[in-house]
Amino acid sequence: MTSSKDIAAFDSYVDNIREATVLFIRTGPSRAKWGVEWYQFGRINVQLGADGGPRVVHGVSRNDAVTFMFHAAKTPNQVFFDGYALTWQDMCVLSPGAHFTFASKTSARWFALTIPTGLVKDPDHLREQGVSFGNRNVAITLTEETAMKLMATAKRARDGAKMNGDKKQPIDVATIESTLLSALNESLMPQKSKLRLPDRNQVSLEARISKALEYIRSRHSENIHVEEIAKAAGVSSRGLQRSFQTFLRMAPKEYLKFRQLNLARRGLRLDPSTNGPKNHVTRILANYGVSEFGRFATEYHRLFHELPSQTFSARRR
Repeated sequence: MTSSKDIAAFDSYVDNIREATVLFIRTGPSRAKWGVEWYQFGRINVQLGADGGPRVVHGVSRNDAVTFMFHAAKTPNQVFFDGYALTWQDMCVLSPGAHFTFASKTSARWFALTIPTGLVKDPDHLREQGVSFGNRNVAITLTEETAMKLMATAKRARDGAKMNGDKKQPIDVATIESTLLSALNESLMPQKSKLRLPDRNQVSLEARISKALEYIRSRHSENIHVEEIAKAAGVSSRGLQRSFQTFLRMAPKEYLKFRQLNLARRGLRLDPSTNGPKNHVTRILANYGVSEFGRFATEYHRLFHELPSQTFSARRR
């Protein structure tokens, strides 16, 4: 059951994600806690997060770094990365300045290492397959032992930083940076990792979804029809339905509804252009394509456990 406390934790979580520009789309009630921690060890940034419920996450990674990310859950096929169904041993690699999408209908924990491009080298066995961390997102399956070791290394670094924050024990940042890099490089050795290359269908799916999402982003404040998106993506409406179900785990109409709800919430909470007494809630919602205000308020309350007016009032206090 979603509560006001859960919503506050969700908002704080979204506001504090770093190392990427992110649009976080909540798509259902929380089943667990939301939270994120961030630490810097020399040139490496470490994030550990807990996603409390169903969501779609669109993002653009830093243009000067590569991010290596795990979802630390042993239940397979619960988190989807750019259309890939992940196992808990899969490491997601976000290339510099790349668009990425995660989708899931369940809660999950994750951690990520963001490392400047100058510190990251493409392993030989990946280059031999024509893959570079610098030019595309990829998923890499590690051995169970290697995955657990890399996760444990990141958690030990986190624990050391926490103790240092409590002024109980100093930490050696240079040593931690070196240890994290060594653990990552070891995990990418040929005998300990296997690249998941997309097949022809996956490549076609990525191309269709990329065109569809690009069109949707360009129509930020307008009501969009599925037929328009299908035309922009160069597929039939039925083909678009299949692509969305595979990539985002929901139908296009459902996705558009949740996207509008979340964008409107972000506007009510954070958009500086909505400041001032003349910016009534209905005017703000209209900026995000809302026309049926009563129905929208009902759907908004169901998802966020408060009315749009309550969100706006809390922001003005």
